[in-house]
Amino acid sequence: MTHTCGKAWVDPGVEALGACYGNVASTVARRGYVNGWVPGVYTVRYEVRDSAGNAAAPVMRTVEVVNCPW
Repeated sequence: MTHTCGKAWVDPGVEALGACYGNVASTVARRGYVNGWVPGVYTVRYEVRDSAGNAAAPVMRTVEVVNCPW
């Protein structure tokens, strides 16, 4: 995704549903950050594990910060 430089990046989050536990979005761990004031490409990694310890494959989001006015 692309983010216009000069404002804070707001993580849109992820949806996480388990076959046995339903909505497990509250257990998603986010790794990485996006600096909305510095141009570049950032990667955010999302990992989810249910209360029984079952995990899904991590999901990655790539964010490119562009068009800095300075």
